[in-house]
Amino acid sequence: MNPPTSPKRRFKSNVTWLLGPQLINGLWRIVSYWLMRRTFDQRSWMTATVDRRFTTPPANGEPLWWDYIADTGDGQLAMYNLATLLYSDLHEGEARQLAFEGDPERRLPRGSFLLCGGDTAYHVADRATLAVQFQAPFQWAWADLVAAGRVSELDPRRPLYGLPGNHDYYDELDGFGRQFRRPLVGEDHAELALPGFERLQTASYSAIALPHGWWLWAIDLELGSLDLRQRQFFASIHPGGSPARLIVATPEPSTFDGIRARPTDTISVAFAQLGLEAAFLDEPLRPGRCRLDLSGDTHNYQRYAGPAEYGGAARYASVVSGGGGAFLQSTSIDFGQVPRRAVFPPPEVTRTRIALLLLSWRTLARSGLVAAIGGAMITMLYVATSFVPSTRTMFANVLGTVFGLCHERTSWRAVDGACTALPAPTAYCHALWILGSIIACTGLAVFASRFANGKPPGVPHQIVSDRRYNWSAALVLAATALPWVTVTLVGDQPAADVYTDVLSAALVAGLVVGLLVTAVSRGASNRGFAGACLFAAFGAFHAAFQLFVPLTLLRMFSWQALAVDVGIFAVASVVGRWLVRRGSTWPLVALWLAAGLGLLVLPRLASGNSTFVPDALAPRLAAVAAAFIVGWVSTSVQLGWYFMATFMIGGHGIEAATVARIGDYKEFIRFRLDPDGSLTGHVIAFAAAQPDGCALRPYLADKFTIRSDAA
Repeated sequence: MNPPTSPKRRFKSNVTWLLGPQLINGLWRIVSYWLMRRTFDQRSWMTATVDRRFTTPPANGEPLWWDYIADTGDGQLAMYNLATLLYSDLHEGEARQLAFEGDPERRLPRGSFLLCGGDTAYHVADRATLAVQFQAPFQWAWADLVAAGRVSELDPRRPLYGLPGNHDYYDELDGFGRQFRRPLVGEDHAELALPGFERLQTASYSAIALPHGWWLWAIDLELGSLDLRQRQFFASIHPGGSPARLIVATPEPSTFDGIRARPTDTISVAFAQLGLEAAFLDEPLRPGRCRLDLSGDTHNYQRYAGPAEYGGAARYASVVSGGGGAFLQSTSIDFGQVPRRAVFPPPEVTRTRIALLLLSWRTLARSGLVAAIGGAMITMLYVATSFVPSTRTMFANVLGTVFGLCHERTSWRAVDGACTALPAPTAYCHALWILGSIIACTGLAVFASRFANGKPPGVPHQIVSDRRYNWSAALVLAATALPWVTVTLVGDQPAADVYTDVLSAALVAGLVVGLLVTAVSRGASNRGFAGACLFAAFGAFHAAFQLFVPLTLLRMFSWQALAVDVGIFAVASVVGRWLVRRGSTWPLVALWLAAGLGLLVLPRLASGNSTFVPDALAPRLAAVAAAFIVGWVSTSVQLGWYFMATFMIGGHGIEAATVARIGDYKEFIRFRLDPDGSLTGHVIAFAAAQPDGCALRPYLADKFTIRSDAA
């Protein structure tokens, strides 16, 4: 039989996360979901049924095979490769290698059904995104395999099941329902149909009865709790308690990156409500029982609490299998609360690949509009601090005091005179008054709305008293009065000065606060107070580099300063790549800080103590254009280096991965359920995505067995 061949296709790359077009398009739905997720519960209208079509064991003592994949629908190439493998029978060879043809005794046949474990498409799993990033790659893979004679249009359709994640809920489950719910018409005429599959689901959660006493429960916990209907549905399956042999699929893992769930987390509470032991919290399973906790959400493969060796057996394992096509997350981040039994890809591979990509400013520049927005912000600050008298005076104090730039020139070389710096930055005080008034006014209005409509935790409905509305009205009146107080204090300032002063202060404050909050909330996650303080310091340095490196270069506006900056960046890049390949961590942090401080200090020593203020139209337009380019490149460099340095010491893992957008190293699990009641998972992976299906080189990244009589 001939290997599959693929026509030349232009595969859509992975989606961009730093304010890329797709993210901006779906941003309002993402924000709406997080604001209203506790208010509306789509599951209240669902009625699930138990699927018992697989209860009877296959004939002749054959095992039952089925497939699991999660976090799909990102880059089309990776999804096409995975679909090719999901549609194919594979054969195990030497050294864990897999092939499309081989020994029939070592065959891993295509699964009798496929379960998609959450986040079916990115960023928002709506109808259009699912059609392009999920359905189309499956159609291409099916067409190629039909042409090669590996599958047939006459093959019976196999069930397709789904479990929603947060990206499915961003579309209020509309796209998810179109993709997985039983269609009203036949599969041949239904939308989002996948060749070779049929949809049978009637709810976002499901229960599948498997042979030899096994059950598969797919539990929808994405809204933060287990709703009453879902709880009653699973309780009705086994009135006397949970099944002795059970696979529990959830949208988020119980254990990942070496961190176990806390007793108060959603998954822990839900398991207790269903009468399931919290084995991930070291609660032992009852005698004669075995269980597999299965999830995606983290975009790699991790196995916990199972057999220590490849191919070993145990009664319990917690498995994360999120390598179904979305951007690759690093396996190098390990907090060590729980020992990992197996991971894919190897930690050193992901750490090196991601860090090297972050060292290139082009990587971040192509990851969305953040770099362009940074360029626009620097341009606005440059215009305000160069051409508007009050803002120019305000920043002249900073440039003169901190950086020693105490002269101005209107030509490229000559020094025309000293800066007209004010002894006390009164314009800065005016800007703070107005900006503070705007923030306070907005905050009071928002708080008033929340106060009037607030509900105690856990109380879905409450009649609000008139007294609460009176307090809300008082807060609104206070917010209305604030701007008039501000106008009374600073109303004698020219409108242009007030506008640029406030805009400049808002940009600086927003940049500094935003980077500090991001550093502490995202970079220092799970690191305690000491880690928060460390990353707050990193955030402060990052803010200083993002703000003053491009501004000082633009204000000096000399070839000497530009040459010094380019030289520092070139040397730091070479040294950084060498350190990354050596696996260094803290030396890279030191290099980032040293390079940033060098970019602030050394150009001033090379260029002198004067700043350039063009006084003609043509030089001003040229300077503004240069400001955008410098700001765009500087934002890319500084943000990429910050993510790289902090990623190497275990911070900002998700942010670094979203910038790198690696489409290689994908996996899914093919399960075998044997007549003796043992469940074996074969983790099928590939290292490099290929535009031609026959060029794939899949292999077994891991293999484990769950059975009740294991140690």
